[in-house]
Amino acid sequence: MKKSAVTFRVVVLTIVAVLIYGINADAQSSMPKEEKFFNGKTVTFLVGYKTGGGYDAWVRMISPGIKANTGANIVVKNMPGAGSLLATNKLYVAAPNGLTIGIINGSGAMQSQLTEISGAKFDLLKFTWLGRLSSEQRVICVSPKSNYKTIEDIIKAHQALKFGASGSGSPTFMDMSLIGKALNIKSEIITGYDTGNEVNLAVIRGELDATAASFSSVYSSIKNKDLIPILQYGDVKMAELSGVPNMIDLPGIDKEGQQLMDIVLAFLAVGRAVLAPPGLSSERAEFLATALKKSLEDPQFIETAEKRKMEIGYLPPNELRKMVEKGLNISPDLKGKVMKIMGR
Repeated sequence: MKKSAVTFRVVVLTIVAVLIYGINADAQSSMPKEEKFFNGKTVTFLVGYKTGGGYDAWVRMISPGIKANTGANIVVKNMPGAGSLLATNKLYVAAPNGLTIGIINGSGAMQSQLTEISGAKFDLLKFTWLGRLSSEQRVICVSPKSNYKTIEDIIKAHQALKFGASGSGSPTFMDMSLIGKALNIKSEIITGYDTGNEVNLAVIRGELDATAASFSSVYSSIKNKDLIPILQYGDVKMAELSGVPNMIDLPGIDKEGQQLMDIVLAFLAVGRAVLAPPGLSSERAEFLATALKKSLEDPQFIETAEKRKMEIGYLPPNELRKMVEKGLNISPDLKGKVMKIMGR
């Protein structure tokens, strides 16, 4: 009797196991091709900055949505260095299978390619573009203890002001180089900071005179009155910056200065973009791009972004790529001026 009972249980368990396997197999077989590929796999999401910065915050906030919409496990990998160029270079040569994606500093990557910086070993037009997360308003801020209270004070300063940047490939480096030239600001840009947050803290401590940063990355410091915004630039209208002058409204800008500011704004519009390596199949690229878009449209994600003052500014891959093409297509004469200003 005992032997019969054991045999019966074994038979039942075997049947159940076969049924479960069959159900799982049917579920797998009924999945679309790309969903089946990503299901259970690991996707590495590259970030060109240390943890704690704005780009890192965006990636960690969007990763759960991408996981939910692809079925893949998302591993965030921080690769700081050279104003995020190291991570961008790494992404460029990664296997084009969809298992490595990355967020790039659009403005910094654009200026690095345009000015032919030696550390930029990529061609932006060959990347597989998946979409833009945001294009944020940027601000120039000073400490409340600073002797410079307005942008006019900075323009009229007789001594060189100290700005900070993570590297020569960072948007802050380009912004302050080109805006400084356009507004005739005497400045010295100190590089070597690991993140924008470290630059902001250096301004608060009085080690630097000013910082240029995305609004979301300095929002808490502005709210706590640790930093004071004195100039804004970009095309995002924000109630919190209603009393801060916009760069495009400043008087007395000559033609060359206007051209330089136009370049800053064009590069800024590329924003925080998500890419995959060159050569990714169109089907797999579309699958990832759709997953990204769905993640940005998730109500919970939108609520979290609003609380953190992180402006969502989605742009689909085709429009984003056209924007990149337009931004890089400037006259040889203007390119020469930019390279000279940037010290290339």
